[in-house]
Amino acid sequence: MENEHLRHCLPRDLASGIAELPVEFIYLDGNATNNRTTRRLPITGEILDGKKSYKNILPYFTTSEITPERVNEIGQERLKALYPQIIAIAKNVTGKSNEAEAVTAFRKILTNQSSFYNDAPFPQIESNSTAHKRCTDLTKARKYCPERYKSLLKWMSTCRETMSMLSPKLIPLFYHTGDKITFPNCPIEMLPSFNPSSSAQFFRSTGAACTKPARFGLPFFLENHGPRFSEWSVTAHESWPGHHTQVQAQIEYFKDKYGGVPKWIDDLTSYTFFTEGWGLYSENPVIAEDTDTYKEHPMQRFGMLKWQVWRALRLIVDTGLHYRGLNRTEALWYFSHYAWDDSDLAEKEITRYQGVPGQATAYMLGQQRLVQLREYAKTRLNNTFNIQDFHYQILSQGSAPEEKHVEKST
Repeated sequence: MENEHLRHCLPRDLASGIAELPVEFIYLDGNATNNRTTRRLPITGEILDGKKSYKNILPYFTTSEITPERVNEIGQERLKALYPQIIAIAKNVTGKSNEAEAVTAFRKILTNQSSFYNDAPFPQIESNSTAHKRCTDLTKARKYCPERYKSLLKWMSTCRETMSMLSPKLIPLFYHTGDKITFPNCPIEMLPSFNPSSSAQFFRSTGAACTKPARFGLPFFLENHGPRFSEWSVTAHESWPGHHTQVQAQIEYFKDKYGGVPKWIDDLTSYTFFTEGWGLYSENPVIAEDTDTYKEHPMQRFGMLKWQVWRALRLIVDTGLHYRGLNRTEALWYFSHYAWDDSDLAEKEITRYQGVPGQATAYMLGQQRLVQLREYAKTRLNNTFNIQDFHYQILSQGSAPEEKHVEKST
C-alpha cells in the first residue's frame, strides 16, 4: 500500500470525490505523469462519469429523488440558521461583542488542553505506527500506551455519567413500560476502538436476549480524547435517546419474530437516512429543546450546535466533493471556518466522505424529515398530540416508510 498504491494518490489541492473521477493522467508522487488513464470501464468500454454516478447513489442514502443541487441548498440554509447561534455563544462566553474578536478568543478555549480528557498532548511513542501495532486491546494499551489508557478511562467514565444524567430526563418523552414500550432493557458497555483510522464514537447493538451488553465505542487514537464540550450531545446520539433507543428497541420489541418474507425483508432493510436521522433528531430537538439539559451550560450547548453545523456542512461538502468538484483543501476550509475545527477529526472525516459518496447527507436530511413529520402530527392532532406516542409510532416501524404510517396513525 505505502510503496505502490499511495504513490498514485492525488495531492490535496486536487484530491476530490467522484465528481472529478477518473482523472485524465496517472499521478506519481504528487505529480501528473504523461500516462493517460483509460477513463472507461474495462469490459463494456463505457465512459466513466463521477457526477452521474453520484446522482444514482444519492437516492440510496436519502430514500428520495432529491437532487444534489437541493441537498447543497438545504446545507446552506441550515448553516445560515445555525452559525449565528454559535457566534452568540462565543460572544457570551468570552464577553466580547466584536464577532471576530469573540471567535478568535473562543477558538483558543476550544483548543486549550483543558477541553480534552488528556491533560497533556499524547507522547509520540503512543501515537505512531509502533503504537498502532502494540496497543490493540485494553491490556496492551495499559502497558504500551499508558497516557492514552488513563485518558480513555476518564472519557469512558464521563460517558457513563452522561448517560445516567440523561436517563431520567427522557421519562416524559418515551414509553418505558406497557404495550408501547420503546426504551430498551439491554445495558450499554463502553468499548474502545483501536483502529487508527477511527474518528468518531459509534454504537453496536446486541441480541434481543441481552446475553451481552450493547457497545458504545470510543476512538483510541485521536490526536486528543474528547472534546469534553461535545460529550452530552454525542452520548445522546450514540446511546439514549439515540441509536441505543432506536436500534436496540427495534431488536427487542419490534423486529419480526415469525419468519417468512416479512422477517426476510426486515433483516435485509436498513436505511442510513432513518438510523442517522434519528441519531441527529435525538440530539436536537429531543435533548436540546424537549429537556432542560443545556440550561446554564453554554459550552455543552455549543458542542450540540457545533455538531448541528457539522451535519449542515456535510451536505455542502459531500455534494461539493462528489458533484461540484470541491477539493480536499476547500473541504477542510469549511470545517475550520464554520465548525472551528482544525483537528485530525476533520481530516479523518473528510477521508470518510471521499470514500463513501452520499452517506454523509443522511444525517441532517433524515433529521429534518423527522422534524417535519412531528410538526405534521402536531398539526393534525392539535391538543391530543402526545410526544411519547409519536416516538412510539416512529420507532416501531423500523425501515418501513414513515410518512404513510404517520398519516395513518394521526
